[in-house]
Amino acid sequence: GAKQHFITLQKAWDKVDLAEIESYCTQDLYNSLQQELAGVEAGDNKTLVDELDAEIAAMALDGDYLVVSVRFTGFIQEDSAGAHAFNEIWHIRRLASDEGNWLVAGIQQTN
Repeated sequence: GAKQHFITLQKAWDKVDLAEIESYCTQDLYNSLQQELAGVEAGDNKTLVDELDAEIAAMALDGDYLVVSVRFTGFIQEDSAGAHAFNEIWHIRRLASDEGNWLVAGIQQTN
């Protein structure tokens, strides 16, 4: 499911669909992403995911939360220059008691 969430959020980013982004993110991350998208119009960004791999990089307990860090790698195209490699780690959390949805709490660029 991590790969599908990645693609869904890329599409929401391109459409500037703040409601969709908010449904996948913690409030703190959503607030940061909302600021990044200030002044961006739908269609300004266009992301084509050419190749996508996902693997669990780490798991940890953080207070009441289970945090799973998922490394996404592959190739994406964001402009006419063609596809380029990317490497990101998304920190996804949910209550350790198995309650609630998994939400993206942070995105770490690694390249």
